[in-house]
Amino acid sequence: MWVQSLPSEGPLLSALKEHAKGPGMYLFPYETDPAKMEASVQQNPRGLLTLIPAGVPFSFGAKLGIQCGNDILVGLLLAWLLSKAAPQLAGLPAKIAFAAALALFASIGYLAPFWNWYAFAPMFVLAGTADSIIASALGAVAIAKIMRWQ
Repeated sequence: MWVQSLPSEGPLLSALKEHAKGPGMYLFPYETDPAKMEASVQQNPRGLLTLIPAGVPFSFGAKLGIQCGNDILVGLLLAWLLSKAAPQLAGLPAKIAFAAALALFASIGYLAPFWNWYAFAPMFVLAGTADSIIASALGAVAIAKIMRWQ
């Protein structure tokens, strides 16, 4: 399972309200000495927590708008990279493969460390990688149509 609820989150939520005062990302247990960290994780649960305190406004519409802007920016970057590589890429399949390879490169570089260091679920990493590859391949098709590339 990628994301699941805690069986009894009430005590944890109470502890977070009391002890984690500001928004941020928290690694626990936190030790700067590698030997102390290895000892601590033998005795304690470990994890990575992104915390947003109660009362911080949340707007689903605003989050969708930010995501849309991010996706447009990524699409423009892909279009620029494809325009630079297009003369060396013979045919639409080569352009699609180039875009997919860019996505694979970026996903492995970005997502794999989350699996390695923070124990993100392998399926989360694989799904994120597949999403990037598919979106980039479809983006390459759309860009090729707009640019009238063969």
